[in-house]
Amino acid sequence: MIKDIETYDEIVQFSKEKPVVVVFHAPWCGTCSMYHFTLQKLDMQDSTINILKVNLADHQDIGNAFKVLSTPSVMIYRSESDYHLLPGAQPIGIIKRYL
Repeated sequence: MIKDIETYDEIVQFSKEKPVVVVFHAPWCGTCSMYHFTLQKLDMQDSTINILKVNLADHQDIGNAFKVLSTPSVMIYRSESDYHLLPGAQPIGIIKRYL
């Protein structure tokens, strides 16, 4: 399931269950809208991860905490000290490499 989140604490909470893929997006970003189909495909292929989305227009503080500079950006998050931020709409193969 792809879940929209509003706080950093939600990322931490979901990461306790299994690795988290966080996608930073904005409503005005056309690439972000199209990327949602890739996320749905990833969600159907892999039940061992949580996929979270952060709307940067509403929750810029979360993006600032991770120094997100572009939308979309993809972050693979396991803990505060173990995460990778990848700018752009990353293909499923790249995401899986970081998992």
